[in-house]
Amino acid sequence: MRRLILTLTLTGIALSIGASLVKADTLTFSSHGGRWSYNDEVYWNQLPLNSSVNSGALIDTHTEGIPLTISFGRGGSGTTFTQCAATCEGDQDWAGDFLPGQHILGAVTSSYSNNGNLILSFGQGIDGIGFVLEPDYYGTFKAEVTLFDGSTDLGSFFEAGNSTFSPGGMESFIGVEDLTGADITSVHIAAFDCGGYACSSGFAIGDLELQTTPQATPEPGSLTLLGGTVLALGFLMHRKLLRQD
Repeated sequence: MRRLILTLTLTGIALSIGASLVKADTLTFSSHGGRWSYNDEVYWNQLPLNSSVNSGALIDTHTEGIPLTISFGRGGSGTTFTQCAATCEGDQDWAGDFLPGQHILGAVTSSYSNNGNLILSFGQGIDGIGFVLEPDYYGTFKAEVTLFDGSTDLGSFFEAGNSTFSPGGMESFIGVEDLTGADITSVHIAAFDCGGYACSSGFAIGDLELQTTPQATPEPGSLTLLGGTVLALGFLMHRKLLRQD
């Protein structure tokens, strides 16, 4: 009887410890670029400027050198642009809210899809991502950002914005952080309800501001080790009770 009680007690302890360590990801959203903290960046001037960008394009983050793969919905392509100053001249060809002269990445394709026209996939998990988004129409719009850990959908956020010709306005910042740890491996970005249109001409985003410092979170391997330790202790106590009997 004592052995049965011991076994049930140890099993309960193992299950309760495992349940306390396996937690759902906790995401937080920010629409204030000035309050966003980051330690890594992606500059789009790594790509050929004012030219087409095909799905599968690969670049690295600025500080940590994390590989970033760029893809577009339905196998489409994107375009790099340079933000205009007061007027569009020379190779400056995007008139909107981004900083004058800033190089931006446009998800411009006639096969636009609301379920993630621009997909950013990282070579390792990151803690957070922030960027400014603007559609290719002046006026109000909505943006959707969906985060993934591998194939696991971590959640989506929606942000309403207003696209104007006011260089440097930076009104439409989107920042999402995973408080649980560096679990974000890909980000799907979409825009819709653009200036009374369906955003069929796409949208553009500015440089990425990333949080890439890993946080100490329990990994599946750690949980396995913990469970094994509890079972080993139970086995030793079981043998001790047998000798006492």
